[in-house]
Order: sequence, then C-alpha cells, then structure tokens
Amino acid sequence: MDLYRLSSEEEFELIGGWEYFERGGVCLIEWADRLGGALSVPHWTLRLELRPRGRRVTVETEGSLS
Repeated sequence: MDLYRLSSEEEFELIGGWEYFERGGVCLIEWADRLGGALSVPHWTLRLELRPRGRRVTVETEGSLS
C-alpha cells in the first residue's frame, strides 16, 4: 500500500485499509508514518537510505514475530 496521499488514520479507515490486516497475510506499507502510532503489532519497519556508495537498509521489529 502506498499511503503518501493520506493525511490521517481516519482516511485510511475510510478506504477500508484495516481490512487488509484481518486477512492473515503480509501487508507492505509505504509511507506508514501517515498512520501515526496506529500500526498493528507485531510489525517490521524497513528504512531505506541512499548513500554516496550504495544504500543502507535498517530493519526494526516491534512485537513478537514468531
């Protein structure tokens, strides 16, 4: 999901976004910060950073991912 054009969690709810999490699969979200602190737990956060000689990927986890 690309949430770039959303401005709030309420807009995400209006388009039925939360229904994707109820299906038991994997959801990839670009611009997840548009949801504020409303991401479900557990989740992974991947941060991509362009560097002069390549890219850096940082992975953070929240909650139990087992």
